[in-house]
Amino acid sequence: MLHNLPPTLREQMEAIFRIRHVPAGEVIFHQGDPAEHIYLVLDGRVHLERVDFDGHQTLLCRHGKGDCFCPLAVLDQGPQVGTARAITPTTLLWAPKDEFQTMCNQHPELLGWLHHKCFRHVRNIVTRMQTSMFHDARERLIWALLEHARQDDQGQWVVRATHQELAQWIGTSRETVSRELAALRRAGLVRSGRGRVVLLDPDGLRQRLHATATAEA
Repeated sequence: MLHNLPPTLREQMEAIFRIRHVPAGEVIFHQGDPAEHIYLVLDGRVHLERVDFDGHQTLLCRHGKGDCFCPLAVLDQGPQVGTARAITPTTLLWAPKDEFQTMCNQHPELLGWLHHKCFRHVRNIVTRMQTSMFHDARERLIWALLEHARQDDQGQWVVRATHQELAQWIGTSRETVSRELAALRRAGLVRSGRGRVVLLDPDGLRQRLHATATAEA
């Protein structure tokens, strides 16, 4: 995950990071906690959840193998914007914020790497907000599937998430997600079961989004 960094810097990074194994369901940090560490996912899945003043819970980000979180709190010195929870047994690399920031001051390329990770997360959140405002549940589901699909060892594009997790991600009910997935299955676009959705026809899913955008225009 640090392979894009120069070898010398990569060695220094590896020297300050520690390994932490997190059981499924365990909280890594809570919303509002001081940002004391930076984290990288070696294996597993982590959700970043936020609760508003009315008690409504929103899924801000999903992090998987190779992802960095939460760089925003490290960069702006503010508290954690959400609660990070391991969804599966997860292995993390973590480093104290102060040690990492010292290294960033010494190596501007590392700070650029961190900015890239942070801005990518911000862009994804903005895109998801826009999708939620202007698209129906099926279109939001298609966008989420395309956004979070990863290729497995067989070359299939797979989203590892339950119906409840998908519902939380796109801001709807689990029943609605089940109904929309059934429609996509009947159309031959996906296959789902046991906490995963296989994208049988990613191009067909993209065409559906494109057709919607064209019709709205």
